[in-house]
Amino acid sequence: MTRSIARSEAQSPTLCPERLQRGMRRLHGGRQTRIRNRPIPTVRNHPARLPDIYFAPTKKGFALLTIHYGDMDGVIYNTSIFFNNVYSAEWLEDPFAQKIIKAVDRGVVLGPNAIETKVLGVIPPEKLSSGTKTLLLMHFMPENIYNASNCGDNCARWILAIGKAQDVTVNLYHLMNFGERRFTIHVANTDEVVHSMDELVLVAAKCLRESAK
Repeated sequence: MTRSIARSEAQSPTLCPERLQRGMRRLHGGRQTRIRNRPIPTVRNHPARLPDIYFAPTKKGFALLTIHYGDMDGVIYNTSIFFNNVYSAEWLEDPFAQKIIKAVDRGVVLGPNAIETKVLGVIPPEKLSSGTKTLLLMHFMPENIYNASNCGDNCARWILAIGKAQDVTVNLYHLMNFGERRFTIHVANTDEVVHSMDELVLVAAKCLRESAK
């Protein structure tokens, strides 16, 4: 069954401030996290446009993006070949997947096996970029850990969006630029939670130096 990050208005939960505060305290190791003095919105929009205080509820609490820098076990490194062997034609019918394809590969989905691109013309899903393939795998099969160094910085906002909707762990071998806006990322190497590129740079650089030894 195709899963979509975007939810219909009828299915969208309204999170009360108390519940959200409890979830955020869990993410930040019990520390108090300030919530802006404004109503917590009913989620109607795409997660990439959600306010930075929103995290989708999951069975374990709230969704969280986790990054491990350097080598680790159980990682799918060649995401392109893996995608070619596991993807379903139904994936291309998903609105969020179509947004990824349009934003990253400048492609428009014509059907289950055809994407029109400005550079390559009409291509099958197997010819999508490795970055797009990795994002689609993260979206549809988040239980796996993928090598996100197959993605460029143009994929960063989509990784954050996926991480706001469901728990996902990625492996990185470089310092990806997640932009100037605040975010929440758990760094598995040090078990730290960071909220900006300034914070992430310090932690990630240390982790990458350690992994290179």
